[in-house]
Order: sequence, then C-alpha cells, then structure tokens
Amino acid sequence: MEAAKTIVFLVLRGVKDSMCNIVIAFWNLRKGTKNYSTKSVAKQSREKDKSGNVLDILMQCVMFGILFCAANWLFEYCMLNFSARYFGLLLDRDEVEALWWLPKLMYLMFFSLWIVPLFFISRLLNYSWYQEIADLTYEDTRMKKENPFSFTYSVSDQAFSAFVQLVFFGQGYVVYLLPIPKVLQYFISNLHISLLYSLYAFEYKWVHMRWPLKKRLFYVDAKWPYFVGYGLPLAIVSSCASSYLNSVCIFSTFFPIYVVSSAITFDSEVQNYSQPLQSFTVAHSVANALSCFFVEFVRSHT
Repeated sequence: MEAAKTIVFLVLRGVKDSMCNIVIAFWNLRKGTKNYSTKSVAKQSREKDKSGNVLDILMQCVMFGILFCAANWLFEYCMLNFSARYFGLLLDRDEVEALWWLPKLMYLMFFSLWIVPLFFISRLLNYSWYQEIADLTYEDTRMKKENPFSFTYSVSDQAFSAFVQLVFFGQGYVVYLLPIPKVLQYFISNLHISLLYSLYAFEYKWVHMRWPLKKRLFYVDAKWPYFVGYGLPLAIVSSCASSYLNSVCIFSTFFPIYVVSSAITFDSEVQNYSQPLQSFTVAHSVANALSCFFVEFVRSHT
C-alpha cells in the first residue's frame, strides 16, 4: 500500500511540475530575472537579453508548429473535402466510388512532398532551437555545468538516442496488437508516450550535465512514476487528436514550452525513489542490435 501511495504521489508531482513550471518559466522570462535590486546594471541587461532570446526562440518554435498544423488542416479539411465535392458534382455515384484510390494517392503525395521534408527540416531546426532554449534557461539553475561532449560523440549520441526513441515509440503502439482490453492498451500506450515525452524534454538538460544515453534512460526508468506524470498532460492532449498528423502538430507546438519547464525543474524529491521498470530495455537492445547489424553491413560492403 505504501508503495502504491508513493507511485501516485510521484505521478501527481510530475503532473504538477509539468504544469506549474510552465507558468513559472514564462513569469520569470517576462520579468527578465529575479531579484534585480541586488544585481548590477550590466548583469540585469544581460539577463533581460537572455530572457528576450528565449521568448523569441519559443515564438519561432510555436510559429513553426502552427505552420505545420495549418498546412495539415488545409489539406485534410479543405483540399480533400473540396476534391470530394468537386468530383461528386461532376461524376455519378458509381464513378466516384471507382475513384476510391484518389484520396489515398493525394495523402501519399502530400505526405511525401510536404510532411517528410518538413519533418527532417524541423528535426534540424528544432534541435538547434531546443538546445539553445536549454542553454539559455540552464543558466538560471544552480546545477554545475560540465564541459560539453565532443562534436563526434554528441552526433553519435544523439543519433543513437533518436533510434532508441523511435523503437520505444513503436513499442508503445505494438501494445495495440496484444489480446488485452482496449482500456489497458490505451493505458500502457500512454505510459510509453508519457515517458518518451519526458525523455525528450529532459534530454537537453541532461546533455548539459554530460549524462550518456544509458544514464539518461536508466534515470527515467528508475524514477518512472514522476516522469509518467510529467509527460502525461502532453500525451493526453496529443492523443485526443483526430489523426496522427494532428497529434504531431500538437506535440511540436507545445513541446518547446516543456523544454523550458524541464530546464528549471529541480527533481530533488524523486532522488530517493528508484524502482526500475525496465521499460527501455527492449528498445535499447533492439536499437543496439540493429545498429551493430548496420555497421557490419556497411563494413562488409566497403
């Protein structure tokens, strides 16, 4: 019973931190910084400039997410509906039914020519923006900042991290193939997504602290109730979307705010809890095996 109470407490604490820290972050950014009366004019100016930079980058991220959402909305609710009505007026019912493949073709073209290129562009831009947000907000925390990783290590670490996250994301949706009640499927899938969103948000902070991927995964896994709660609000909101693309739009719009929130989060109250769930074990093992296979395949053909 005591263990269950601890889990519930940490989940609620995670939800509270994810929501309250967003408000606190924006309050601090709008105020510039705290305790200006005790700081020099030069330091006040630097901190105001830093706060303004964070807000500017946040606005860029949000505007990019809105652009992504707008393009998706125009396609789904304007182009597809317009084409359906247009062909419905020109053709009879049998001819319209014979064109069942047209919406699928349009969706495939839209996905290939717009969504995929925009995804890779956003991946590059967002990593730069999110890392800059974390860099700026990190300076407000009292944690010791370690020397950064080398460029080569950072690239390999981020690439493998993205691979593990992709496998873990797929792991969350494989749950829907299991012969279990739908309520349980939804619960387990959202548990995966919540952990994944928390890992996304906190990763920029932990990279500053020179935590390797294994340590980041173990930390999330060992203190999973807190991180489930932290990622739960965004997971629930994105899961309510009418399509996967709309879910991605919601995530890309709100996620930058989560980066700011996680950068100022002091997770001291979860330090004493350590009950690994082994949730990332399968994803890490699969990603590692596939990576080794890919490296060996490349070596054997060069």
